[in-house]
Order: sequence, then C-alpha cells, then structure tokens
Amino acid sequence: MANSPLRKLQRQRGNTLANIMISLVIIAILAGGVMYGTGSFGPGKSSRKDGKGTTVLGATKAKAQDTVCQSNLSQIRQIVEVQKTLDEPLPATIAELPSAGSLTNCPIGKEAYQFDSASGAVRCPHPGHEAY
Repeated sequence: MANSPLRKLQRQRGNTLANIMISLVIIAILAGGVMYGTGSFGPGKSSRKDGKGTTVLGATKAKAQDTVCQSNLSQIRQIVEVQKTLDEPLPATIAELPSAGSLTNCPIGKEAYQFDSASGAVRCPHPGHEAY
C-alpha cells in the first residue's frame, strides 16, 4: 500500500512553502524595479528638462500632467479667440478671461501662464513646455 495511487496524488497536490516564497521574491524584485527606477537597481535619470519622472510611475504621471497643460493652453486660446470674434478688448490677465477658472497655472510647476494681452498669445513658462 506504500505506492498506492492515493499516496502519489497526496504528494503531488499543492505548492510547497519554498515554491511560494520563491514566487513572492521574484514578484517583489520585479515590482521594486518598476517602482524604484527605470535603469538597473537605482533611481533612473529623467530625460525631461524639468527633471521630473525618474521612475516609471513618475514618468507616467509627468506625461499626464504635460497633457493637462496642453489642454489648458488650448482651452485658454479658444477663449481668447472667442473674445476676439466678439470684438471685445482682451483683459490684462488670464484670470480676467471669462470661463478661465482654474486654467491659469501649469499643473506640474504651478507657474502662472504668461499672457500677452496685445496679441492674445498664451504660453507656459515651465521648462520643456516651450513648444506647447
């Protein structure tokens, strides 16, 4: 009865504690690499002008904030165009534009957008956002 099929089934069932521990260590190493840095085991270097986003998650967040900045500038430019079509004079600051609300600052560096009331041009002073 020592080599019965039931004994073989009992020995093959489930994972051992060693298998589970090895799996957890591998998962922890992979998660640590994603969270901590993009390079080998250490903080990565950012390719951005402002130095933000040295980890994978940080780079993703910075890219999302870049997109928000572009969207804010686009909305402000649309408000300026509407003001121009109404033949109303442009205000001296962005905050005085109708419907500008919370669109007056860059979401990354919190710098106020620069607004030229003579031409209606709007730009972001944050490093790396010159082309927006």
